[in-house]
Amino acid sequence: SAELRSAGLRTVVATTRGGVDFRELDWDGPRAIWIGSETGASSLEPPADALRATIPMAGSVESLNAATAATLLLFEAARHRR
Repeated sequence: SAELRSAGLRTVVATTRGGVDFRELDWDGPRAIWIGSETGASSLEPPADALRATIPMAGSVESLNAATAATLLLFEAARHRR
């Protein structure tokens, strides 16, 4: 994470709850997007100062496929740059 900060990148971590709606997030500037595994198991932890992005889910749906979550976040980041 120190390397990312020194390179001028802010980290965005995808979360199932408790973050900012990904459509409302400040996407200005370079970002590193952190997508965890679909099971939540990972030996790596995102930086503590990462922006938390939540993709709202309908009803009792718990999570999205990791590739789908990454696609949504990358699309939104690109949309803000246009």
